[in-house]
Amino acid sequence: MTLKRALFLLLAALAGTAVAQMQPRSKNQTCTLPDVAAAWAKPHSAMATRLDTVAADQAGEAGQPYRGELKPCSGPHCKPGQYFGMFPVRVLLPGRYRVAVDVPLWIHVVTETGLAEGLMCEHTGCDPVRKIMQFELKTGVQWIALSGARPGEVGFALLPVRD
Repeated sequence: MTLKRALFLLLAALAGTAVAQMQPRSKNQTCTLPDVAAAWAKPHSAMATRLDTVAADQAGEAGQPYRGELKPCSGPHCKPGQYFGMFPVRVLLPGRYRVAVDVPLWIHVVTETGLAEGLMCEHTGCDPVRKIMQFELKTGVQWIALSGARPGEVGFALLPVRD
């Protein structure tokens, strides 16, 4: 494969991802994940925004939805105009988990050994959930790292996969 062809395929793949993330939410779609809908219906607890992995003693619990704020990102890993927040959540049982957010954002999970690999991105129609990523996680405190181009409040939850 030529370098020109490889670059074309990479740009086509990235363009498809960007378009998919910008699609408006579907109002008439049925939620295909009842566990997500039930968890999201709980009252959201406030969680302080962290910009690093300290204060693990203030971790939230998996299964509980939270609201946090994205703040201006600073440091060598940040892009200009990027907003960021890290939120500690305790996992009591190892397994597959979903991170759900109510605005389109980049979702990462930082573990004690580094970044967890995202296994699947889901689009479910579970209004107001906008994006879900799945991760295989061990027990302990996991850091939900969210970033995007806009400041403000975000709803998120770390939920065990039961289906």
